[in-house]
Amino acid sequence: MSAARFGPYRILRCLGQGGMAEVWLAEREGPQGLTKRLALKRIRPALREDAEFVRLFLREAEIALPLAHPNLVQLYGVEEIDGEPVLAMEYVDGVDLGRAPCGRLTPSLIAHVGLQVLDALAYLHDHPQGRVLHRDVSPGNLLLSRDGFVKLADFGVARLADAAPAAQTALHGTWRYAPPERKAGRPLDASSDLYSLALVLLETVGGFPAGPLDTEAQRRAWLDDAFSAPFRPLAETLRPWLADEPARRPASARAAMAALRPHAAADAVASRDELARIVAECAAAEASGERRRTQVLPPAETASENVVARNRGHRRWWILSALAAAIL
Repeated sequence: MSAARFGPYRILRCLGQGGMAEVWLAEREGPQGLTKRLALKRIRPALREDAEFVRLFLREAEIALPLAHPNLVQLYGVEEIDGEPVLAMEYVDGVDLGRAPCGRLTPSLIAHVGLQVLDALAYLHDHPQGRVLHRDVSPGNLLLSRDGFVKLADFGVARLADAAPAAQTALHGTWRYAPPERKAGRPLDASSDLYSLALVLLETVGGFPAGPLDTEAQRRAWLDDAFSAPFRPLAETLRPWLADEPARRPASARAAMAALRPHAAADAVASRDELARIVAECAAAEASGERRRTQVLPPAETASENVVARNRGHRRWWILSALAAAIL
């Protein structure tokens, strides 16, 4: 059965879907038969005529387009195909952290993963065109590639740090990893992303806690009980990141990197190679017939203020220069 056509793309398969968006693996053909695989993010069919959802979808693009970092999933550009806005993004061949075999991840490998995410967060938090809060650091948004790199995905709920408080605290994203200030409706800052990352890393090694983690006392009890001896030093380093008050967490992503770095192996290349082996084994197991966990995408809450033209056909809103260069 041949792949479906969608504008200039061949649609290969669905990579994930959520309440508001879906992501598809696609190929774009270039001169002399050259092809480029990428991920296409689309608004779900029932919402494509809703002007507010389109506005939010474009806001995601507006935030993500200026960003370029090796530990971020790159947004190549935005197109309109048959009247539908589409985000053309880097395809990361691998698994997300939620699908990784956590029993294979040693303390040093977990620190290696955390350092890559922190490097991306430091870049976002200090971006010269406007500091960005990701606001949805979660296992499904941490992509582990077959070559051992970690990429932070999905800016559907990201906000500029100087956005109005009401915009910052809107209740979207993966609720479990939201920091206390967000659940309480208070403004967020860079330490909010650090809280979420610490919880993700700790759950990777300590398991999914049976009870809630809504209070600092509950998180303290979990940290005291859930971690075996090899992981205790790492857990103790991450403990302050889960403080209720943002002022008690690391001062910045760079400060967090300095605290986490002693737990990582000195040979980063060897760690990357080991992570690549684990990802390859996990991906092979999925391909052999194990049930694939469907990635749940957070709602595309952010949007552009630009008016969306509804004329039919295929036209560009931004030139896909990065994608064209990759094909050519």
